[in-house]
Amino acid sequence: MKVIVMDIPDEGMHIAIDMALKAEGIETKGPVRGHIELQRSGTEVIVSGKAKVDIGLQCGLCLSEFISELPLDLNLLYAPEGEPVSEDSVELSTGEMDVCQYSEGEIDIAQMLREQVILNVSISAVCSDNCRGLCPVCGINLNTETCNCKNTSGEGRFFKLKDLLTKTN
Repeated sequence: MKVIVMDIPDEGMHIAIDMALKAEGIETKGPVRGHIELQRSGTEVIVSGKAKVDIGLQCGLCLSEFISELPLDLNLLYAPEGEPVSEDSVELSTGEMDVCQYSEGEIDIAQMLREQVILNVSISAVCSDNCRGLCPVCGINLNTETCNCKNTSGEGRFFKLKDLLTKTN
């Protein structure tokens, strides 16, 4: 879905979003849904709104697959590619908006949403606050099974270094 910048009326444009989206490296589990408002000032466009999408993730602790809802708070300033952003817009956008560029007089809404999904996915997703992770000895998922491994608390990866330090002192 593309919006021609000069077709955005003075009173702005409201767009309801309900679209399938593919983002490289991210497994979406349904359409992106939400709404956006576009306000044009000359050749610059402010895009604001909210959307959400369910995505498939892998827990960083237990490696289980799970689905999480990813909320998107959109607050973007679009300017024509190769043109500087006006000083008034820079004052408004500092710390509040991401500045993006559009080309050929149009904003690609699908591309914008794809970028926002990629930027907002957590790099350390956890399936639940109670996730116990994997056993560091046998690798079993401690959320679903118990193991009989020796409790190795205090014997982490730096334990041998600590032993070496005490021998040299």
